[in-house]
Amino acid sequence: MDRALPDLNAGRATAVAIAPDESFIAMGLAGGDIQVQHLDEDRPHRLIGPAGNVTSLWIDPHGFWIAVGTDRGQLWWLPVPHGRPLDDLTGDEFGALLRDQTNVRVVVDPTTPEGYRQSTTAFRGWDTVPSWQQWYSDEYMKDPPWKPMLDPETMETVAHRRGPTGCSASTPRRQG
Repeated sequence: MDRALPDLNAGRATAVAIAPDESFIAMGLAGGDIQVQHLDEDRPHRLIGPAGNVTSLWIDPHGFWIAVGTDRGQLWWLPVPHGRPLDDLTGDEFGALLRDQTNVRVVVDPTTPEGYRQSTTAFRGWDTVPSWQQWYSDEYMKDPPWKPMLDPETMETVAHRRGPTGCSASTPRRQG
């Protein structure tokens, strides 16, 4: 299918990757942000990435993960977003989403230099699955592109291993 892509901050693009099934593209931007455009959706997802400029992107063969490399030598793994982009939410919708999915609040506090403070409420569980968990499935974790530094069963340190891409990562994750 031929389709013209919307303007994705092309003037700020520092790296581009195309999903293996050609269903979406990821674009790294100066400053560390990443935009993901599914070709069957009108609006891109904006992901806040690491500090620095994105110098390389890689999408895993299943299309679940984006590897982001920066000019500061950082490597980040981000899940591919789906559904309605957070940028499209109104302020009220975004506030409701945060209230539904977290127990952290920012409250006015004139006694602090900032004029506010962080507060927590009792965590009562989720009425709906959090949007940041909707992407998760056992298939995502079946063969992640990194290998854990901790054994998920014992939480003991294991030998640092490299993933199938040759990239090392230090984020401990559960193996499926």
